Amino acid sequence: SETMLPPTDKHAELYRTLLNSLPVATLYMEAIRDPETTEIIDFRYSIANPRADEVVHLPGGESVVGKRMREQFPGVDRSGEFI
Repeated sequence: SETMLPPTDKHAELYRTLLNSLPVATLYMEAIRDPETTEIIDFRYSIANPRADEVVHLPGGESVVGKRMREQFPGVDRSGEFI
């Protein structure tokens, strides 16, 4: 069996290059949980490729990374797309 090696800066750069070259919007979001109930209350965009930033379309071309989903899309609760 193969041993998994820890990621290196070289791997990080490879993943970043791959992600940025994808022609489709690709996002990674982390769940934000209520500390008391552990219920998911929001998501934070942690990684976004350039296409995802185009799709989200923030003013001035700002990246969505670091933003919360409910801040960017306040109507998401009513849309039925939020967990």
